Amino acid sequence: MIGSLLFSPVSGLTFVMREIAHAVDEAREADRKSIMADLQELHRQIERGTITEQEFETREAVLLDRLEVLSGKSADNGTGGTV
Repeated sequence: MIGSLLFSPVSGLTFVMREIAHAVDEAREADRKSIMADLQELHRQIERGTITEQEFETREAVLLDRLEVLSGKSADNGTGGTV
């Protein structure tokens, strides 16, 4: 009984940390799906001719950069942009 009382705060903290991690994972997945939907729409627009090739490339690069950051593969390789 004393052991469970002593570990109660740790168990509670562990539960909270798991819930936070789960919420972060859900938010990342929602962002990923949103970016993928935006990329699909962008491809439809270029196929219909409603945007120029230059506009497509610019907007696609922004979306792909967001996807890379989301997956943890930023262009600065995790250095935060500092050397």
